[in-house]
Amino acid sequence: MFGPTGYQRDVRWPSKRRGGLALILAPFVSLILWLLEPGVAIIDAADPDNAAANIIALSSHPVWGEVVNILIPIGLITWVYGIVVLQGHIKENSNGDALSCLAAPFILIGMIGWVLFNR
Repeated sequence: MFGPTGYQRDVRWPSKRRGGLALILAPFVSLILWLLEPGVAIIDAADPDNAAANIIALSSHPVWGEVVNILIPIGLITWVYGIVVLQGHIKENSNGDALSCLAAPFILIGMIGWVLFNR
């Protein structure tokens, strides 16, 4: 693409910008999708202790339940990408290298467990 002066503009997004957007948007999108999951809060809200009500809520909206169960882990994995980009920025520009290198694997392992064993 060409800018107003006729020179070609750089339209690529740097990794820091993508990581920042991942840190901002991914948890928000995952939370909204979790609230929209059938049987949780907004669509056919059911008591978490009542398994029959949760099954009825999920079976009455099967396609939406599957879509949400696929998109929530994608949002959480995107959030982990943002954390890894932030950790890399801290590693190259700060004294927090030890703490950021210690925290990132724990967050990654927790997120992998959450994604694999969610429902």
